[in-house]
Amino acid sequence: VVLPQAIGEALSMIAYGWVLHYETNLAGPIILLLLIGYTSAAVMNTLSALMVDIYPQSPAMATALMNLTRCWLGAGAAAAILPMIDAIGNGWAFTVIGFMCFLCAPAMVVVWIWGYDWRRQRHCREETSLGNHISN
Repeated sequence: VVLPQAIGEALSMIAYGWVLHYETNLAGPIILLLLIGYTSAAVMNTLSALMVDIYPQSPAMATALMNLTRCWLGAGAAAAILPMIDAIGNGWAFTVIGFMCFLCAPAMVVVWIWGYDWRRQRHCREETSLGNHISN
């Protein structure tokens, strides 16, 4: 579910940069900002649900750490974007950011392929550990 959303976010980000670069009609950037906002919120909500599912013993901590990481990355991006735009222009700056989003896609594919087995193995370990604690 999250992979098409992440790809859409990256493509929208790249398109946004080039629409700004060529100074098109105002409707272009506004529509692309809508797409970026929707896809980034969809990605974060999907990943938040995944984090709660992966860490059912401490979902609040998993969500808090994910939000903290998201805020740190947002602060870094906000600090870096203006110097990037000044150095390489709108189109290339947002292309770099879009490709950084693409770099996250393989991690999502890895979780998609092996995540179910990892979760099953973790549950088996927890049940074994719980059985050892009860028998002691």
